[in-house]
Amino acid sequence: MPIQHIATLRDGSSEDDKLKVVESRGLPAWEADAKFSVIGQRQTRIEGAEKVTGRAQYSYDIQLPGQLYARVLRSPYPHARITSIDASQAEALHGVHAVLTLANSPDIEWYEEKCKLFDATVRLVGDEVAAVAAESEEIADDALRLIQVTYEPLPFVINMEDALRPGAPLVHPDNEYGNMTDEPKRYERGDVDAGLREADVVIDQTYFTETALHNSLEPHGCTAHWHGNQLTLWESTQGIFEVREQVAEKLGLPEHHVRVIKYHMGGGFGAKQVPWKQAVIAALLSKRSGRPVQLMLDREAENLAAGNRNATIQRVRLGAKRDGTLTAIVTENKQAVGAYRVGGEGSNVSGPYERLYRCPNVRTEQMGVYINAGPSVAFRAPGFVEGAFALESAMDELARALEMDPLQLRLQNYTEKDQKKGMPYSSPTGLRACYEQAAAEFGWDAARQSRQQSSGQSSTKRRGIGFAAHDWGGAGHPPGYAWIKLNGDGTADVVTGTQDIGTGTRTGLTQIAAEELGMPISQITLHLGDTAQGPYSPTSAGSATQATIGPAIREAAANVRQQLLDAAALVLEEPVERLIVREGKVLVKDEPEQSVTIAEITGRMAPHMIQGHGAREANPKDKSVRTFGAHCVEVEVDIETGEITVLRLVASHDCGRIINPTMVDSQVIGAVTQGIGYALIEERIVDRERGMVLNANLEEYKVPTVADIPEIIHAQVNLPDLAANSTGAKGIGEPPLIPTAPAIANAVYDAVGVRLRHSPLTRSRLLAALAERMAQDQTDRHSTNENPANRQGGPA
Repeated sequence: MPIQHIATLRDGSSEDDKLKVVESRGLPAWEADAKFSVIGQRQTRIEGAEKVTGRAQYSYDIQLPGQLYARVLRSPYPHARITSIDASQAEALHGVHAVLTLANSPDIEWYEEKCKLFDATVRLVGDEVAAVAAESEEIADDALRLIQVTYEPLPFVINMEDALRPGAPLVHPDNEYGNMTDEPKRYERGDVDAGLREADVVIDQTYFTETALHNSLEPHGCTAHWHGNQLTLWESTQGIFEVREQVAEKLGLPEHHVRVIKYHMGGGFGAKQVPWKQAVIAALLSKRSGRPVQLMLDREAENLAAGNRNATIQRVRLGAKRDGTLTAIVTENKQAVGAYRVGGEGSNVSGPYERLYRCPNVRTEQMGVYINAGPSVAFRAPGFVEGAFALESAMDELARALEMDPLQLRLQNYTEKDQKKGMPYSSPTGLRACYEQAAAEFGWDAARQSRQQSSGQSSTKRRGIGFAAHDWGGAGHPPGYAWIKLNGDGTADVVTGTQDIGTGTRTGLTQIAAEELGMPISQITLHLGDTAQGPYSPTSAGSATQATIGPAIREAAANVRQQLLDAAALVLEEPVERLIVREGKVLVKDEPEQSVTIAEITGRMAPHMIQGHGAREANPKDKSVRTFGAHCVEVEVDIETGEITVLRLVASHDCGRIINPTMVDSQVIGAVTQGIGYALIEERIVDRERGMVLNANLEEYKVPTVADIPEIIHAQVNLPDLAANSTGAKGIGEPPLIPTAPAIANAVYDAVGVRLRHSPLTRSRLLAALAERMAQDQTDRHSTNENPANRQGGPA
C-alpha cells in the first residue's frame, strides 16, 4: 500500500517525537441515504451456534498435553513488609513443578510506581506474594498453604478521607505528593467566579460514588506455553497486541517471539484492556517447569486485585440565570485509584463537565488518591459514569430550583460545538435527536403532566420519573489494519488483528466486508484474535473497535472489489464502469442477465489470488467526533422497605450509522443492566479495621439478575456520521451505561422528594434519608407551632 504521507507529532504520553505513518486511501463515506443489502440488517451473531453449543473456546478451555495449573499466594494484610519467606515445603510437595517468590523471580518492575512482580512490600489484601505450578489445582492450593511467610504489618488507609488527613499512613512513602498520585489535573475556560456571581441560582452540593467491581463471567487468566524461545499465550484480554508488547518487554523478548491468542472472551468491561501480572507469572512458571501452565484467577482474586471502578467524591457547583442559561460549571473531584495506578492517568471523572452543556465558564479539578485496596482500572465508560451521576443529579436539582422541566433545562443549554476543542461536532444534532426520541418514546410530557395533576400518592409505594444525558468518545482512530483475500472457489477470508470481546465484533465487521464486496455473509470468514495471523489492531476500548477496524475492512474490500471488476471486465467484455457486484455475482448494469459469478472469475485465476489491504483513515481535524445519549426512566419506591424498582427505561443513543440493529440493541440492554446495578446495589464493602474486602464474591456482591431488569426500550437514532469515518458508524458499547444511574436517582427524588447524593441508592441509604427528612419535618412543625406569630390571636 502506498504511504500517503509521513509526519512527526508529539505523542501525548511521552516526551519523545514519534513518526506517524498514515496509510489510507480515504474512501468517501457511504451516503446518509445509501441503500444496503447487508448493512443495517438484523444479522444474528456469526459465532452464536458455537457459543450455545459449548464449542466456542475461551481461555479457560485451553487444555494442552502436560499442562500444569497455577495458583497465587496473596497477602492477607492491607499493608505489610515481608521479612522472610520459605517455600521449601511447597517445592518438595509431590506434583509441584515450579514455585516463584520474590527470592527467585526476575527483577521485573510492575505498575507505574515501579514495584516488583513479587514485591517485598504488599499494599493491599490480595497483593501477589508467591506462585505455584502443579499437576492439579488441588495440589497447587495445598502447596500455597505450605509456603511460610513472615509479615511485619504496617499502618494502612482504605478510604480517601483518611488518606488525605495530615499524618495519614502513606501507601508509597517515597511519593513526593503523599497519598495524592500527582498534582491535581485542572481544566478551565472563562471566569467561573464571575459566572457564579452572575448567576440567579447556584447549586452547591457534594456527591459520592462507591467502588464497583467488574465481575465478568470469565475471570482474568491465560495459558502459557514455550516452543524453544517462542512463547504462546492464550489470554483473556481486550488487547492482544498490548499483551504481546508488554510481556515481551517484561521478559526481555523480541515481539515476534511472543504470540497472543484470544478467540472468545467472557466479558472484560475495561478490566482486561491492560496486561496484568498473570501472563508473566504463567510464562515464568512454564519456562521453569518446561510444561504449559494455566493461571486463571478465582472469583476472590478477581475482585481483590484485578481492577474496579474507582470511588469518587465530587463537589459540584452550577450557576444559572432565571431562564436556565448556565453561567458556571465547577467541580472538584477526588477518585480512589487503589494501591497502584494501572493504565495511565486513570478515569476522567471531569469529562462530562467539560463538554456536555453550553457554558462559557467551566473549571474542573481532579485528584487521584492512593489507598490500600485493589487498583482501579477502566470500567465501561470510565470516569464518565461517575461524573455523570453527580453532574446530572446537580442538573436535576437546578431544574427543581428553577421550576423548569429537566429536559427543557438541557435544551436551553444545548451546544453544537465541542467547547473544549473549540470546533463543531461532526453530528451537531445528535444529542438533540436523542432528547426527542427518548422523550417521545417514553411519553415524557404526558408523564410530567400526569405527575403535576395528581393529588399525591397515599400508598407506601410512590412512582417518579427521571431524565439524564451524556456524551462520550467512540470515534475510533488509526492505526488499524485489515487484509482480504479471495479464494479460488469465490469465498473470502478477512484477516484483522482485533479481538471480539463479546460485543458482536465478528458479525458487524463481516457485514461491512459483505456489503462492500457484494457477497453473502455465508461466503466470508473473518479471522481475528491472533497476533501471529493478523495485522495490528488497537485494544478494544473506548467503544472504538467498530469505528476503527470497520473502515479498514471496508477499504480492503473496496480494493478487492476493484480488482475483481477489472478481471470481470475481461470475462464479460464490458467496460468496468458498467459492472457492479451483487450477491456473489458481477452484473452488467441494466442488463442483469449478463453476469458471471465471483467463483467463476477466481476459479479461472487460481492459483493466483486477488488480495486487498486496508487501513483506518485519520480522524477529521476540523470536527470533534463524539457519541451522545439520553435516558428516561420510571421507578417505584417503597417508602416502608426502601426498595427501589425500575419499571421501565427508554434509552436513545447517537452511535452513527447502525450496522446491525440487533447488536446495538444488545449493547444498550447490557449497559443499562450494568447501570441499574451500579445505581442500586453494586458496592465493594471493606472492613475499615482490617482492610479486608468483605464481599469479594458473587454471593455477597450483588449484581442484577433477570428479576431486577425492567422493560428496556431502545429508541434508535440512526444518524450516519459522514465525517467520522467511511462507514459512518461510531461506538455504542459503553455510552448506555453513563446516564442510567443519574436518571434513576432523579426519578427517586421525583417519587419521594428526597435527594440521594450517594450511590448506590441502597435501601439503607434511602430509609436513612427518609427518616432524616421526617425528623426535619417534625422539627419545622414544632418551630412553627412555637413561633408566637403563628398562634391564634398573635400579631398579624
